[in-house]
Amino acid sequence: MTTPAVRSEFSRRSILATVASGLGMFVGPTPMASVSAALFMVPLMKEFGLSTGQMSVLLLIQPITVMLCSAPAGRAIDRFGVRRVLLPAVVLFALAYVYMSRIGSVPQLIVGLVLMGVCVSIHCYSSYTKVLSQWFDHHRGIVLGVAITFGSGLGAMTLPQIAGPWIQQHGWRSAYLMMAARL
Repeated sequence: MTTPAVRSEFSRRSILATVASGLGMFVGPTPMASVSAALFMVPLMKEFGLSTGQMSVLLLIQPITVMLCSAPAGRAIDRFGVRRVLLPAVVLFALAYVYMSRIGSVPQLIVGLVLMGVCVSIHCYSSYTKVLSQWFDHHRGIVLGVAITFGSGLGAMTLPQIAGPWIQQHGWRSAYLMMAARL
């Protein structure tokens, strides 16, 4: 039997929060940073004269940064609120992609990867989970599952289909700009 409290979870605003969280995950770290990293590996290696091993080590910078920044990011979200922390991080994430389109050296690549890692530590599942947890109690699991499936899952499926050919036709710098625009 459904109680009135359970029914009230599905309001216009809670559904909007679910859609917004799904869209945030669609352009979030899984499709944008994790899945797309492999697409940029060869072009960046050619641009900067790096070996596969060197590039692989450089690509560890971003997840290490995420690991170091996730707890402080969570604390900031708890202290200041998810909206005040997440929205600027999404904008900064887009700007990080613009920056990546302009890099001209390995040190600049490192700065870009650190910047992206900081943004990913905020613009991630934990932020959107916090948003949805504020709206849902009884149906939290299914709502999170749907938002992740249609957000991150679809994003991870579609981005390589767009970015891969884009890199081949327009170059990696243009692809980073396209991804910034996607945010």
